[in-house]
Amino acid sequence: MQLRTNLITLTAGIVSTVVILELLFRILPTMTVHKFAANDVSQPVLRAVSTSLVEPLDWKFSNAELRKINNYGFVDDVDYLPNSRPIAVIGDSYIQSTMLPYPETLQGQLAAKFGSRTPVYSYGIPIYPLSGYLGAAEYATKKFQPRAFVFLITEGDLSESLQPQSGAYFLNQPDGELKFKEHGSSRRDGIYSSALARYLFTQIKFDPQRIIQAQFDKSPARKVELSRDKYQQISERLLNLFSTKTAVNPQNTIFVLDSDRNYIYNNQLPSNRQELLTFKEVATAKGYQVIDTQALFAAYYQSTHKKLDFMPTDFHWNAKAHQLVADLVYPILTKMD
Repeated sequence: MQLRTNLITLTAGIVSTVVILELLFRILPTMTVHKFAANDVSQPVLRAVSTSLVEPLDWKFSNAELRKINNYGFVDDVDYLPNSRPIAVIGDSYIQSTMLPYPETLQGQLAAKFGSRTPVYSYGIPIYPLSGYLGAAEYATKKFQPRAFVFLITEGDLSESLQPQSGAYFLNQPDGELKFKEHGSSRRDGIYSSALARYLFTQIKFDPQRIIQAQFDKSPARKVELSRDKYQQISERLLNLFSTKTAVNPQNTIFVLDSDRNYIYNNQLPSNRQELLTFKEVATAKGYQVIDTQALFAAYYQSTHKKLDFMPTDFHWNAKAHQLVADLVYPILTKMD
């Protein structure tokens, strides 16, 4: 009898604690989860279904910005108008930049520079590779007819274009045929309706499966690197697709390449820039304007010793990095029609 009473008391205590924590994390700026509408090849870009988003950097709720999701389902303070001929800024979470207020993002700073002359629309989709940007550019072309494009290319954007990604284009292997994987509902949607679960899994990074695997697999994780020839093939294939499926062409396009900031900060040999440097070589040969931020960011760090990201917490660009790139691309964009 006493055991039963103790179990009831323990269970009640656990339930009460969970309920209290759930209420607490609903009050705090706990990370919300990207929930996207189902899509298909007719609208090949992921668009959010909620109206706002919070994405703090860590368990301490650092940089917990409340960001607006606009009328087309993109994280942008600006509502979009059809056929408005904007400048389209496309990338992954680097462009979405949910840890920054909108005015400090690349698109926000460009919008301030252009004022009422030209709208600036952003299409930042987390976890999208370069093949995913193809879908975003195709969607933007059909809906808004951009006059210019700015793409941010980061490490992994080429190699990950070979992997099926929900809601995005990818290059099927081994033939390199363009395929599309539709986005549907996810099992995590139900779990992540809990603020406590979101805090544990996204901010603390609590992953029981990874912890268990780590006990049995002690070998260090290794990034799969492709050959230079393979990077060249991917670059050629995707750039050809960009030119045929969208309005992206050399005359109105800027590709911005991310830097190796570990090298810049620590003066170590670059871990891997072959992917980006190969893309630069191919894109430049095709007449595209390519801006490599390596020298730009290195010069800034050497003169100020201030970082351009949120490391050691997070590797995304901070406001200064966005500003440096905005200042560099703005004069180029003003010369585009």
